[in-house]
Amino acid sequence: MSIMRCVQMIFANLLGSQLQFYIPRRFWRRFRFGEQPVNLREQQDALEFFNSVVESVDEGLKSLGEAPACERVFGGLFADQKICKGCPHRYQRDEPFTSLSVDIRSHNNLLDSLKEYVKGDLLDNDNAYLCERCNKKVAAIKRLCISKLPACLTIQLKRFDFDWEHEVPVKFNDCFEFPLELDMEPYTVRGLAKQEGESIAEEEIGQTTDTTALTPEDGSSLFRLRGVVVHSGQANGGHYYSFIRSDRGDGKWYKFDDTDVHEHDLSTEDDMRNAWFGGEYITDMFDHITKRYTPRRQKRWWNAYLLFYERITADQPAECPSTVAQLNSQMESMSLSSKLRLMLPELEAVVRAKNTRVLHERNEYTPEYFQFIRQLTTIVAAPQFLKNANIPEQERKEMALLAVQLLGKFLFTTGLHAKRCLRGNMQDWLNNIVALFAFSAESRLWFVDSVLYGNSRTFSLYLFESTSTEVRHFFVRLLVVLMEKSRDDPADRISQLRHTCESVSDLLIRTLLTLPITNTNDFHRHPCQYFALFYHYASLGPIEKQQLLKHGVLTQMLKIVLEEHQLTRGMYAEMAKCYQTVGLLIRCCDVSEYCQSAIEGEPLRLNPFAVSKEPATKMPEDVGSRLFSPAGVERFCRAMLDQSTAGYDVTRSLLQFLCWENMAFTKSAFRSFNWESLFSWNDIKQYLKVLEALLEMQDTWQKERILFGLRGDGVDKPKPMGILKLMRSNYGFSAKKCYSMLKMITQFIESSNAAQEVLEENADVKEEYVSVTAWLKLELDAAQRHEENYGATSNYGHHGPPSNEAPGVGNSGLERSNSAMELLTTCRRVCKRATGKDRPDRTDERRVDSEMHPTRRSSTGGRVGGRDESDDDEDDDEDDREGPFASLSMEEHRGGPPDALPPPYTDQPASFSFSGPASLRMRHSQSASSGLDSGTAPDVPSVDNKIPLSRTTDGGFHPALSKTAPARSTAVDPTLAFTSPKSMETQDDLSRSVDGREDLSRP
Repeated sequence: MSIMRCVQMIFANLLGSQLQFYIPRRFWRRFRFGEQPVNLREQQDALEFFNSVVESVDEGLKSLGEAPACERVFGGLFADQKICKGCPHRYQRDEPFTSLSVDIRSHNNLLDSLKEYVKGDLLDNDNAYLCERCNKKVAAIKRLCISKLPACLTIQLKRFDFDWEHEVPVKFNDCFEFPLELDMEPYTVRGLAKQEGESIAEEEIGQTTDTTALTPEDGSSLFRLRGVVVHSGQANGGHYYSFIRSDRGDGKWYKFDDTDVHEHDLSTEDDMRNAWFGGEYITDMFDHITKRYTPRRQKRWWNAYLLFYERITADQPAECPSTVAQLNSQMESMSLSSKLRLMLPELEAVVRAKNTRVLHERNEYTPEYFQFIRQLTTIVAAPQFLKNANIPEQERKEMALLAVQLLGKFLFTTGLHAKRCLRGNMQDWLNNIVALFAFSAESRLWFVDSVLYGNSRTFSLYLFESTSTEVRHFFVRLLVVLMEKSRDDPADRISQLRHTCESVSDLLIRTLLTLPITNTNDFHRHPCQYFALFYHYASLGPIEKQQLLKHGVLTQMLKIVLEEHQLTRGMYAEMAKCYQTVGLLIRCCDVSEYCQSAIEGEPLRLNPFAVSKEPATKMPEDVGSRLFSPAGVERFCRAMLDQSTAGYDVTRSLLQFLCWENMAFTKSAFRSFNWESLFSWNDIKQYLKVLEALLEMQDTWQKERILFGLRGDGVDKPKPMGILKLMRSNYGFSAKKCYSMLKMITQFIESSNAAQEVLEENADVKEEYVSVTAWLKLELDAAQRHEENYGATSNYGHHGPPSNEAPGVGNSGLERSNSAMELLTTCRRVCKRATGKDRPDRTDERRVDSEMHPTRRSSTGGRVGGRDESDDDEDDDEDDREGPFASLSMEEHRGGPPDALPPPYTDQPASFSFSGPASLRMRHSQSASSGLDSGTAPDVPSVDNKIPLSRTTDGGFHPALSKTAPARSTAVDPTLAFTSPKSMETQDDLSRSVDGREDLSRP
């Protein structure tokens, strides 16, 4: 199709189409801008586009032997004049034009700009003009004016320019006014001559000029504004829209902004200034400093760019028509048939066909039509009709087929494309079509053949591409019902494609399996409904599960879970139903060939975690090789444990099923627990629930499983380790994680006789459990001392009594809550049952403390802070928070807040006194000054052997607390100021001060 044909189509649709807008797709495909295809995403200049279209249309007409139409409407002639001042001669050369470009920077209205446009320049002195007739240089006026006015005058307002200094395009949003009616005579050759009082003789003009267009017989120089093109935006980007005045007598203006066409009020000058003229306006803008709206001046970035003036003709009717005649004329102009009769027959046929389709669509997308279709199909799908014995069965089947045909065509051409408020509840439509599918096999076959396979994009369109979640869910439920009801329907009656399937249900499953591969890009939009389809179908019963296993659904889903499939990319947030489908299909398989009883000669116990008690289906070989291979087990378990979108219930039930009577799989599953990456309380809790569920399984391997879970492999390597050793490795990193593990293990041992027997029979496990109990006791003792020194402040910073909840997540220490104290009591009860002692002894506590603080031991032969490790002056039956070990346990590991100081001690030696409560400065009453005078550093005393002191410049001492270390010294941990001097021995970075002398803060 040529450019001329495309332009004809555009104007034909604008004249007679019932649509609110027309999209010129064919025009954009054919049109070339500078010999290049048009980039619709790139902003182009409107005047350049206008000139290019005019030129293309006229060239097309000339090639057909027709006169150029655009030149006749928009074309005019410039007169390039040289008027001699020293002689009576003048010279003129005519040039064609289609638009005038006027400057807006120097003037604020169109009339002044046009005057400047035809003003001209003086040529004299060196630039004097050589008069051809006089054969000498004379002073002359060189100017450009209009020799011939067009029927439609196009004026460009030069709002765009290029800033050469900054090398950027700029736009001028200055105010520029223009009139609704314009007299162009003062800017023509004849008008200028009239103003100058000169007469124009044809022989005085160097080149013959056609001036007949300016005579009263051929037209007027008066023009009326007919259209305005507005540019909204900046120089490097923006948007064009237009205003067009109606050709009717009312003179109304209409705004054309892409698909939006509506009447626009431009009756006052203020309306025109706001819509066209640009300039400044006052608006309320929010001030972020004063937090209120303030009036500010701002320039309008939307303003007129192109003006179209239409010449006012002098022809008027001899007498005004009567009212009836005027009404008939208006009715005739409004008639669609009269407009279409003005077109070529082929264009009229195209526009009529579009209008007919528009009218049909308008009637279809109405609430009344939707309600009519719903009620009509509901009557046929009602049980009163389908089960009515008074109506012949064949007639009922025919009616059901007609209803399905009506529903299929209506829903998949209209209903599913409508808005939700129009289509209503999709469940009503689904109930009708499901009832019809269940009654008639003919209706199912027609629907599959004509609707699903009649269009190759039906599956992808409504399963992946649809933006409505409700529509996608409707299509999934429809397919599930169709697959269920058509298991016995022969597939040889499907004529749309070749296949070798036995039933229609098998054909649908095979099509769905290949759908993501053939529509990969669309599949990644909404994969959730695809997985949900198989999950809902598998949930119907064992027959459906066997059918999915037969067609390899489990194999494909397992590849996605193990990230062996190309479809895995970018779907992690949408794979919940995929995991659920895998879990459901695996649990209906027979895995007995991979299991073995722990008791030789005893048959396998029945797996209670299978989905049904019916005979299980043999597991596919490719699935078994992936699940039960040494590398595949850990990959699969890690993938199931790492996902949280499907919920840990799916993971727990699936791992219980696979670990039943299978110790090898159990060990691999325990190895896949990635405790190091757990930080949130919810993940820790769910992991522990999965672990507890595995330990509670009462098969023949229960004791071995419990022992492995508590102790691990017993191999001296980082992995795998039992949960008790794992707790010990997290003492100094995450007290909360250790607390959660201990709570789960303790509750499990309390409730399980098998776990109690394992604990009593294995000394190493018993020792580990006593050790973690000692850790809990030390943590709670440290929390109690913290409360005694700083008040009952929780880890969240608020004051109050102990909480009934577990310690807060993410804190380095534990709260002395009621829940924690009850857990300690339970741990002691378990220890007493296993060891005969109700609490750990001092040896256990020292071992735990050394694991928590491996750097505390000094190099002085096993003495910590001047106290031998073998000393045990305290009685084990005394309160656990007493004794030197209690004071050492957590104060070094975790002190109070850095800016908090302990209250003054009341049992200080008399030789020390506080000089001020703010700084806690202390003075030595005997040897401080003498020590300084002699130049030696005396031994630094301490208060109650708890607070290390340093010398001050005035002869006193202050606590060794430094928030900001000197530039050359090592920063000191503020918590060390409130710990025992014993812990200071391990701080080698405090051995020297700024001046290189021995640091006096060391005891």
